[in-house]
Amino acid sequence: MFELDMRERDDGAVTLSNLSPQAVHTFLDFAYSGEIEIREDNVDMLFQLASFLQ
Repeated sequence: MFELDMRERDDGAVTLSNLSPQAVHTFLDFAYSGEIEIREDNVDMLFQLASFLQ
């Protein structure tokens, strides 16, 4: 997002709208640890997050 010609590059920020705080927390944990626990109760949330970030 920051390297391509996208709005986020010019703004210097990414707005994570329509994502739950739990989704963002889980993503940040994964970004820092490289590990994620995929469970039945969070798999849909993770797919939504992955789709948004691709």
